[in-house]
Amino acid sequence: MNRRRGVLALWLLLTMAGLAAALAGLSFSAAHRARTAERYRAGLAAQYAAESGAVWGLSLLRQEAVTEERSAAFSLSPGTETAVRLVPEDGEETEEAEERAAPRKVTVYARGTETASGLIRYVVLCAETAEGTVTVTEVDDRKWS
Repeated sequence: MNRRRGVLALWLLLTMAGLAAALAGLSFSAAHRARTAERYRAGLAAQYAAESGAVWGLSLLRQEAVTEERSAAFSLSPGTETAVRLVPEDGEETEEAEERAAPRKVTVYARGTETASGLIRYVVLCAETAEGTVTVTEVDDRKWS
């Protein structure tokens, strides 16, 4: 009888150890998934901030002619920051070019930052403006400073 009790206690100990290991694994997995989801959310917030900056830059181009470099920084939602820089391509400003209404090339640089994590995303748009229309010719996500 005593021998059965020892075996039963051993099986109970092994079962409890197995359950503890399984719970530890599940806990680690849940924590890992939570961190991954938070990083994904922060990346999306930074990307949306950068894209909103690029759209802001395009709307500015549509409203007025940008003849010199301009910069702006703003925050559209708590926890994000957006920086935008518009850089016109250097070209000859002659009366003949103005009469032809030649398209003016402008590069829109936008940077979105998720402030809590410090995550940064970039959007770079090359655009041409002519007679109140803006045409995006190239889209990139390269880093700029």
